[in-house]
Parts: sequence; structure tokens; C-alpha cells
Amino acid sequence: MAWDLLTKDYGLDPDRLFVTYYAGCGSVPMDKETKSIWESIGVKPERILPFGKENFWQMGPIGPCGPSTEIHYDHRGTNLDPGSEINGDTGLVVEIWNLVFMQYNKTQNGELERLPLSHVVDTGAGLERLCAVLNGKVSNYDTDLFQPVFGKVQELSKVAAYGGDFSAAAERDRCYRIFADHIRAITVALGDGILPQTNQKIRRLIQRTLAVSDQQFQVKSLSSKDKLEFLMESVTQVGDCLGHIFPETAAMKPEISKILSAEIDRFSEFTSKQSGKTASSSKSEIPEILINDFPALSRISKDDLNQVKEKGNVDGSTAYKWYESVGATQEAIEELCSAFGLTFDKTGMDQEMKRMKKMFRDEVTKEMIENEDRIFIRKLESLMALYNPQDSGGICNPTMNIVREANPLFVEWMFDGSGDPVEEISSNDKESHWVILNKTPFVPGDTDFESDRGVLVLENGCKLHVEHVRQLPSGWILHLIKDVPEIGLSRKAIVKKFEIDNSTRFGREMSIKAVAYLKWWLKKRYGVVRISNECALKETCEMTVTLLDGDLTLQDIHQLQNDSNEQGVALVVTKKSNPSKKVGTHELVCATGLAAEISLRFGQEVLDCLVEIQELCKEAATQNESFATKTKEVLKILVDRTSECVKRPDLLLPHEVYQEAEKVLHDAEKVLWKNQEQMEITRMIHEIAGIAQETKTSFVLKLFDSDHEFSSLKKVTRAADQKPILVLIKSSDDFVHGRCSVPKGLLESRGVSAEDWMKCFTAKLGKGVVAAPKGQDGRFQVNLKKIQVYDCQDRLGPALENARKYIEDRVDKKFIEDGASASSSDDKSSKSSAESVRLQ
Repeated sequence: MAWDLLTKDYGLDPDRLFVTYYAGCGSVPMDKETKSIWESIGVKPERILPFGKENFWQMGPIGPCGPSTEIHYDHRGTNLDPGSEINGDTGLVVEIWNLVFMQYNKTQNGELERLPLSHVVDTGAGLERLCAVLNGKVSNYDTDLFQPVFGKVQELSKVAAYGGDFSAAAERDRCYRIFADHIRAITVALGDGILPQTNQKIRRLIQRTLAVSDQQFQVKSLSSKDKLEFLMESVTQVGDCLGHIFPETAAMKPEISKILSAEIDRFSEFTSKQSGKTASSSKSEIPEILINDFPALSRISKDDLNQVKEKGNVDGSTAYKWYESVGATQEAIEELCSAFGLTFDKTGMDQEMKRMKKMFRDEVTKEMIENEDRIFIRKLESLMALYNPQDSGGICNPTMNIVREANPLFVEWMFDGSGDPVEEISSNDKESHWVILNKTPFVPGDTDFESDRGVLVLENGCKLHVEHVRQLPSGWILHLIKDVPEIGLSRKAIVKKFEIDNSTRFGREMSIKAVAYLKWWLKKRYGVVRISNECALKETCEMTVTLLDGDLTLQDIHQLQNDSNEQGVALVVTKKSNPSKKVGTHELVCATGLAAEISLRFGQEVLDCLVEIQELCKEAATQNESFATKTKEVLKILVDRTSECVKRPDLLLPHEVYQEAEKVLHDAEKVLWKNQEQMEITRMIHEIAGIAQETKTSFVLKLFDSDHEFSSLKKVTRAADQKPILVLIKSSDDFVHGRCSVPKGLLESRGVSAEDWMKCFTAKLGKGVVAAPKGQDGRFQVNLKKIQVYDCQDRLGPALENARKYIEDRVDKKFIEDGASASSSDDKSSKSSAESVRLQ
């Protein structure tokens, strides 16, 4: 077929064609069959050439692969010796057709296994190469795919025409080729629905196209409107060339114009900012447009940036360090080097990346091998390859009436969970199974909507519960069944009747209707909108929305819900997020149908509770202590109940309710936490005061366990009644902080210093910042700033013992109140486990 198309339909001279086949290597023998077929077609023996790895194609480290045969065209003329031109780099003998015989599957360990279907052929031709051959040209740029674009650019810019010069000195011809390549890709990509903010490669193509136009085609001095006209004329020319294949280029032309207009304004704003900077500043700062496109570059330290500027290059190790530490990709580093005129050791980075890529490839390989679903599909497709699903097994009739059907409904095929066929399923087999009916009333699910569910009632009265329905790429419709009847199940079992879960079907229809309305409303409101990942489920619909201009605000969401309600579409936005962090992109989850009505009703109840919580918070702040305590008890009950409702996974609330709840509940938690903190402070004060009042007490050393964030421990240390005190707080996640206070007279008579005392503790703890409070003398008052201590339980004992020894050596009566010191020996650490230890 390939040979006939080229020589008969396209009229290529057979004496300019060479064909290649696989020469064989290792366990794969020479492809003598292909060679024999070429000879039978009439290809001259001297034009049938064997090659090794060049004629063995594989999609990756694992997966389908096989020997190939290629057709090459000789631009030099007829009856010439190919020499080393075939598979060479001169471009004089080019491959124009490739046929791959998918006979093998490459496994994870590198072995080749024979595929059950060996008649699959992957074939294709290079469009531009074939076009060049048919145009009688050697270069793709000399064909009618590019020449009209060159002509339009020359007409609009009035510069010299394209000369086809590939030398290094021919800068304008190089820019012609860049412009034509880029504008073709831009036109087709934008026509296909891609937005620059979701695909940085397209944005970079647009920016490079504008830069080339400014440099070589006298566009820099034009207004934004004229620049847009220049680009749109070129887009129109591309559409004239490719429109019969890509009709979207014409249909999407108004949207393409809006997108390019926005990108021109963005590029002009950037260039004007850059031109307004001094030479020194422009060399020391990463351009804003690069930061916008590659945010990781903003995390490169100034020191690193200055070092590479001094060296004049970014070596492989530096590039890999940026990749590992800040996430800068190779493309981002290339753009950075281009902006600063630096050389980039791409090879060095590639070498550094090999280890990472190998690890990634191994993980991907493992995932693919262990992916049961892919194996399952491949196995079933191979087993069912000889049958036609359109005859039986792939027929879906959602409105089927089993009584009126001429032929009975029956179980035609059965498979276990791994895809192996079975004739019978016993009642002891508790695994899920898949069955294929000769025809089905169940609508299969897809990536964008939920499948039907229901029950199949067999002729013997037994029921099969259908949990899920899916359709294979080849058309077979599979039903996932559970709870096999006690008498078992066998092939050809007759289905007497079926019961479809109408709530699932109705809910899905409501979601599909909501998706359609949501897409229409967004298009009307924002103009250029892209929708992806849309999915209609029983109670919800989901989609990813990308807006060219504007943002989906809370006010817009309210308007959307009001408009949909007026049109009879039950729709409530329950979640709006942007995990990708891309500008104008939102992931939406909407409750639909009955779930939308429930969402609104419960949402209003939650809002009423939030209003009551706010009122209670205000009352607690203005009441005296006794009344405020009672109010906070009521507040805590209400906060707990509301939080539980908001966090319920089975209840969807409006998006604005979640936002309001997050704010109000956070404020209420602060009020409650502050109340608990005050109670904890009061408890500590009473405990310290009780210890300090004992006649034998000369100092207090106390460790409390608490997870509260105390703003100050000053009130606690004041409870020691003019005695030296060191108070420490340890949290459950091993954070430690504290305060130390020493009377002035003790410093003068005994040489006791608060700073020295606390440092005795931190010396054994291994870390800690000790500092006097603002305006205080560190000899009398110091704080230990909050730090996390690893192996905290092991370190606390020695640290407390060191602090105890310091103060005991300097006071007459030796008393220590130390819960953690004692607990370090017997491993007690509860909040109320502090023990008194008297040293005689």
C-alpha cells in the first residue's frame, strides 16, 4: 500500500527510492519476510538494504516494539549509490515512510516476549518531508507549507525576501524560518484550545515570535494594535494553508486574536520595563517575564547568580543543584542563560540528570508493570480480538424492554479480576468478577461520567449486583458483579429481568445538564474559556476552568448560582481551588440535582450557626470572668458541632460557606484557646505559689508539660514571692521554652545570675537562645526562646540536674520542685505528673 501510494498515486520515481529492513540481532532474527515482500513488489535488490538498531523501533524502555521497514527518497537523482547517506545527517537521502511490525513486548528485565497479536502495523509518513519531495524541493522551507508565510511576512514588513540561506551569517533568513515555524505552531495550538497561561511552551513561542519580529521585521516601532494585525495576517495565511485539515484555525480566529492581543500587551509591558532599567540593574536582576514563566528562578540565591555571572557560564553541577534545590528545569536555566548571555553546559547537566532519570524510569516501569488495570485491558483485548462486539457484547440500549426483546438477554462471557476467562463462578469465590452480556441496558461509565448501577435477576431467581460498568477501547461492555449467588453462576445464564438504579441515572443526567449550563455561562461571562477534566457524577460535577482574562470571584459564583436556578438547573459551587497555581485556572466541584438543594439548606444552617458563634465571641470578650466562662462553654459546644458538620465528607456545602466557616471558626478557636491558656497560667501560678510559700523553699525549679502558646511567663515567675525561680514548658512535640527570675539581693550576696542559671540548663540541653526581655537586665530576668530538642526526654534530665546543682551551690536551703528530673528516671511525662523532691 505504501509503495503503491508513493509510486502510483504520488508518481514518485522508483529509481529514487530505497527501502530498508531489519538485519537481525540477538534473539530477534533477520526480517527475511519483509525483504522477500519488497522483492515480490518489484524493488531492485540493490535498493533493499539491511540495518540494525535503526530498523528496530520501541516506544520506550518497556512496551510494544518490533522490526521496521523504511522508505527513503534520494534528492540527488536516480540510480546513485546511497553510500552513507541513508540514515545520515546530510538531508540528501531522507526517510519519508516507516512501517513498524509490533511483534514483541519488551519487559522490565529487558527480555522480548511475543505478542498474541502479531499482525499490528504502526505506520506513518513525515508531512513536511513528503511535501518537499512532491514539491521537488530539498528543504522543507522551500515548500508551499512555508513559502506563503514567508511571502506574507515580506509583504507586511517590506524587508528583503527569504533567500533560503542556511549559513551562520544569514540572520534574517534564520529569523524567517523561526517566525514561520512558530506562527504555524501557535496558530494550530491556540486553535486547538490551548491557552498560554496553561502551557508555558506556547507562551515562549509567542514571546520569541514577537522578539524576532521586533529584531528583523520592523515591528518594534508599531503600536500594539498594528503588531496584532501583523500577527493575525500571518495567522490567516497559516489558516489558508492548513485550514482544510485544521478548520479550527478559522473557527477560533476571534479567540486567537484576543489571546495574541493579551500576550502582546504582556510582552510590551515587560520590554518597556526592561528598557527603563539601567544596564547594571538589568544585568543583576532576573527579568520579570522569566520569573512569571519560571517561578523557580526567583528562588536562586543572589550569591549563586553573581558567581555564574563572574564565570560567564552555568556548569552542569550548578544547574543540577538548582534543579534539586529550587526546582529550576533545564528549559528555565537555558532561558536564564540566554537572558544574561551566559553559556550553559547542557551536557554536564544531562550527565548529572542520568541518575535521576534512571530512578524515575524505574519507578514508571514498576508502576506500569504493576498496573493491574492496564494488564487487564490488554489481556481482554487479546482474548476477544477474534470476535466483533457490534455483533454481541458491545450493544447498549438504555431503554431496553426485556419483554419485547426477540432474543433473550444472557451472560455471554465471564472473567475473573485479573482478566482470565472462566466458565463458572462458585459461591465460595468472594472476588469480584466481570461479565459481558450479549446486549445490555446499563450505560457504561467513562472518564467524564458515572456508569449505571443496578441488579440482574437470573432465570432461577438469583440476583447479580452490578456495581460498575465500563467499556473497553474495542467496544466490549463489562459489568462488575459482586455477591455471587449460593448456587454459583455459569456462562449462558439467562437474565429474566433487570433493575436500574434510577437515582444514579437521574443524578448523572442532572450533572450532565449542569456541566453544559456551566460551560455556556462561563463562555458568555468571560469570553475565552477552556474547560478540561470535566466529569458528571451522581451528585456532583467537576471540571478544570482556565480563563484568559479575569477571575472567578465569589460574586461571580453567586451570580452563576442565581442564573442557573432561574433556568431550572440545580447547581451549587462547593469547591474552588487552584492546585496548579496557574493564573486564571480553577478546579471546580459543584453539587447538582438533589445534592445541590441539600447543600443550600445545610449551608444556610451552618451560616446561622456561624453568626451565633460570632455573637458568643463578642459576649465572651465583654463579660466578667464568671459569665465569660459559661459563655465559652456554650461556644465550645457550638464550635465543635459546626466543625464536625463542615468536615463531613458526605455533606457538600456552598463554597462561600466553607470560606466563612474557616474564618469564623479560626477566630472562635483563638478565643477558646486563649481561655484555656489563661486557665493553664492560673493553674501554674497556684502551683508555684504553693511551693514558694513552704518555709524550707529557697528556690523553685519547675517543668510543666503543655501545648499552649504562652505569650509570656512573667505572671508565673512573679508567683515565687521574691525567690529565685526557673520555669520551663515542654510541648508534646518536644519544643521547650522558659523564663528565669532572680531577686536583686541574691545577685549581690550570692552571685546568682538569671542568665548564668538558664545557660547551665541549655548547656546540657545542647541548644537554646537565652536573652533578657526588652528593657530588662539579663542578670535578673531572662527568657529561653522556643526551640525543638531532638532526643528531648534523654537530654532534659541532665539539663535539669545541671541547673539544680548551680542554684544549690549558691543558696542555703536546698529544695527543688522538679517534675521532669524525676520523670527522666522513671519515664513519666503526663501533664500532672510533677513530683516534689526534697534534698536534706
